[in-house]
Amino acid sequence: MVKRGMKGLNKYVDELLDHRVFNSNSVDAVLQDSSIVVDNESKSMLRAFPDIKSFKFDEIIKERFILHRIVRPLVSENNCFMDNLKSICLFTSSLETHFPISHQPNSKYYFTPKDYFWGGTEEMIITKGSDWCHEIARLFCACTQICGIPSRIVYTFGESDGHVIAEVFTGAKWLLVDPLCNIIYFKDNIVYNCIDIYEDVNIVNMFSGGYYCAPQFFRYLAVADYRLSMSAKYDYRISYCDDYHYNLLSKCWNQN
Repeated sequence: MVKRGMKGLNKYVDELLDHRVFNSNSVDAVLQDSSIVVDNESKSMLRAFPDIKSFKFDEIIKERFILHRIVRPLVSENNCFMDNLKSICLFTSSLETHFPISHQPNSKYYFTPKDYFWGGTEEMIITKGSDWCHEIARLFCACTQICGIPSRIVYTFGESDGHVIAEVFTGAKWLLVDPLCNIIYFKDNIVYNCIDIYEDVNIVNMFSGGYYCAPQFFRYLAVADYRLSMSAKYDYRISYCDDYHYNLLSKCWNQN
């Protein structure tokens, strides 16, 4: 039976979900709870080609026209898939250095965790200059879908920490991308996705990108479908730092 939701993967994940900063029923909480854990039962389902029509690419350009105007300059003149992917990934990975407009990066602009807020639409994520991996992964999915590329969110966990990245569909296979660390899991013309890494975690050693790109953070994997075409059905309310996250984050906030 395919396991939905990450509850029960390990003690760290359980604690994270019990104290998550996202409001209940908000888009980010719903994505976490609806995710499919990568295991032997779910592999074939997660390898399958996506339903392209469900992304409604033509409609989302009209419905999210501001986001489209932001993303449009990132698209190459020849509309090359890999060029577009690299451009979007560079944009999301450097977001905090460009936004908020006329302000410093959020590592200096948001002086304490109490000054920051979580969640919101992708347009809000851009404006606040997020460097929070879950928000960046969702923004990346929105940007790629605006460009006509199917995408989805991927959660990765170890025993004491975790990360959120994404996958895009190349037309033949899902491709793993880290939109915060600016890593595309493509090497020597070989496309790697979360199933490949589930079957051989040492693949991660082929790519360098810092703390979250080590094999120990790929022990547990889960995949969530995020459709920008369904944005009218999602709850994009924001949430503010609670005591749990303040105690956790204040020790390292603005220490870079």
